Amino acid sequence: MAHPQRIQSLDIWALARSGTVLNGEHPVADLARLQSACSGPAISPVRWQLQGLLKPGPEGRDQPWMVLQVEAELPLSCVRCLQTVNHVFRLEREFRFVADEATAMAEDEDSEEDLLPLTPPLDGLNLIEDELLMDMPILPKHENCQSEYLPTREGDAADAKPNPFAALAQLRKSPPKDR
Repeated sequence: MAHPQRIQSLDIWALARSGTVLNGEHPVADLARLQSACSGPAISPVRWQLQGLLKPGPEGRDQPWMVLQVEAELPLSCVRCLQTVNHVFRLEREFRFVADEATAMAEDEDSEEDLLPLTPPLDGLNLIEDELLMDMPILPKHENCQSEYLPTREGDAADAKPNPFAALAQLRKSPPKDR
């Protein structure tokens, strides 16, 4: 049976038959793709839990499933002020395992759950990293960004920097002078 230290090579059938729950944590610094998406070093590790399950399939035979839960707090760059915003991730995904990639592609449209090909062993750490990357906000931002370059939420434009194109807009509105 796989141990939390062996999350990189999970035997899905053994995990599903036993119903085992594995959990652990992993430093973000060891997840190269995830670390490169962050604006700096993460303070806390990625915490994860996964459980194998057997559920009856369409033909009545048991199919292996896995429930994955992930929690992480990652430093991202705010698109408004470019300062660090700590984004909290709380994911829960159910995966149903099918014979191969072709079956996963064919059944994907009609399935509510995520489908993965049953090709042992499964790299669970890579799956966790993929799920976090896919859940990244497209435009991370502070809920109430206090950037000195933005007008406040109340619309107090007096505190905002003057718009350099405002003078051009005034020129377009003024009537042409006679020559």
